[in-house]
Amino acid sequence: METILIATDFSSAARNAIKYGLELSKSLNAKVILFNAYQFPSTHPESMIYLPGTDLEKLRFQQLATEAETFDSHATVALETQCKQGPVGEAILSVAADKNVSVIVIGMKRTGKELRKYFGTTVTLLSKQSSIPVIVVPAGLSVGCVITAFRGIVLAFS
Repeated sequence: METILIATDFSSAARNAIKYGLELSKSLNAKVILFNAYQFPSTHPESMIYLPGTDLEKLRFQQLATEAETFDSHATVALETQCKQGPVGEAILSVAADKNVSVIVIGMKRTGKELRKYFGTTVTLLSKQSSIPVIVVPAGLSVGCVITAFRGIVLAFS
């Protein structure tokens, strides 16, 4: 069975990537790993309270469970959640390699300057370092119920 890793930072762009990745998994009959990377020290976004590592990991797993329930409430996809402490790009690549992932799906925000206008720092790192295909889902993409065909594909290599 194919495995898709969907990376999330819980932003609206990431939520769009989750929708896309779940639809892709249905069309490929693939398993999904919903993944979040986090770094220390960290503050909770709503309160600016410092969270120790174990509490932060629990919070991230709770957030992942909420996202899974929100986007696949009827459990139509074989889905597991996983989080890992570390630099985001490196953590994504590490888990993708460990889990023998077939494709990585990640969202991309539309803000930034120069290269970041088109590719965020994590997307740039993944496109340069990943030997696994990476699908970048733009924040504004309207994700329908069924994936029928790609309208455009960009190949990035160095």
